Amino acid sequence: MYKLHDCVLICLPGVLDSLESFTVQSMLSGIHVQQVSDCTDLLAVLHQIHDLLDSQTQQSPIKLIVVDGMASLFRHSFTNYGLRSKLLNSLMQGMLQVACHHQIAVVFTNQMARRVTPDAP
Repeated sequence: MYKLHDCVLICLPGVLDSLESFTVQSMLSGIHVQQVSDCTDLLAVLHQIHDLLDSQTQQSPIKLIVVDGMASLFRHSFTNYGLRSKLLNSLMQGMLQVACHHQIAVVFTNQMARRVTPDAP
């Protein structure tokens, strides 16, 4: 496996100047992070998405929304499975409308785990 210090970088004139400004901070400067602790916080943030997308500028348009670990917020908060399913479905429909209206991608991820045993298929 190659490491960065094992590589040779050949640059055209002017390219090296732009690479010097390519830092972790410059890459992360366009990323908005909103941490939520429960499903109520998640609902509030998702309802604020419309305002955020409506106020975006042409210079830095938002093209991707990633919601990570959404199911874990609902797993322990609800004992009524019908209500939980209805709320999750409503959230998904709302984000589908946001994606279509603003022409952006929305990705939901979930924490996945599998117990590995010798008998597992």
